[in-house]
Amino acid sequence: FGTPITGIRYFRAVVGAGTCTPVFSTVTSVDIPSTTYSIFDTWSNGTPDSTKRVIIRGNYVVTSDISACSIEIQSGGTMVVGSNAPLAINNITVTVENGITILSLANPNAVVFNNNTSLIQNSTSNTINSGSVRYIRNSTPIIQNDYTYWSSPVDDQIIKIFSPNTSNSRFFTFNSAPGAYAWAVVPSVTSHLMQAAKGYIIRAPNTMDATVPAAWPGEFFGRPRNGTYTMGVYDNGMVGIVDQNRNLLGNPYPSAIDAD
Repeated sequence: FGTPITGIRYFRAVVGAGTCTPVFSTVTSVDIPSTTYSIFDTWSNGTPDSTKRVIIRGNYVVTSDISACSIEIQSGGTMVVGSNAPLAINNITVTVENGITILSLANPNAVVFNNNTSLIQNSTSNTINSGSVRYIRNSTPIIQNDYTYWSSPVDDQIIKIFSPNTSNSRFFTFNSAPGAYAWAVVPSVTSHLMQAAKGYIIRAPNTMDATVPAAWPGEFFGRPRNGTYTMGVYDNGMVGIVDQNRNLLGNPYPSAIDAD
C-alpha cells in the first residue's frame, strides 16, 4: 500500500477470464486495533502494544518502556518520554513498528524525548515519520572551553540553533580526504543543516561557567531520522609518520546503535 495499514481495510478478489463475466469473492476485512489516550488520562482500548495504533489526545507521560504499531499525536495532545529532572535515570524506550505522526496543529513540544530515552523504529523507511520531536541529550560535565562530539538524530537541524551560545568559529567537522586530513570549521553555521551520520565537535556555550563543570542539555528538534544512511570514509595509510585513518562519524538515530 505504500503507507502503513491503520483502522479497517476491506478486500475482495475479482477473477475474470477473457470475455467471461467476472466472479467476485465475498468481502473480508483486516482491522488494525487502536487505543486513544484521552484528556482524562485514560486509554480507550487498553495500554499500547505492538499491535495497536496509538492516538494521543491528552498529555501522556511515558514512565516505562512501551511498544506501538504506530503513534499519532493530535492537536492538544502531548507525549513526554521520561523526566527532565537533574538526577532522572530514565533509560526508557519507545518502540514503534511503523512511524510517528505529529499533526500540524500540535505544539512544538508535543513530543519530547528526555535525556537517556530512546525511540526505536522497526520500519526501514526514512520517510515514515511526520512532524517534529524534541530530542534532548545531556553532555558530560563541561566548562566553557570544553568540546563535545555531537551528531543529529533528526532532519533539518540547523547547527547554530542547536548551540546558539557557542561562538560561530567553534563548530568543527573532520576532513579525512587525501591531502586534507584536518579539522574544518563548519561554514555558515546559521544555516548549516547537520548531516546524517556525520560527526561534529562543538565548543561549550559561552554561558557555561569557566571553572565549575556542569552538564549541558543539547536539544535537537526535527523529524526523527530512520532508514539507511551512508557516509564515505577514508584510510589514507601512512603519510610521513602519521597513519591517516581517522574519520569522524555520528549516530544518525534517536537511539543507541550496535557497531561492528
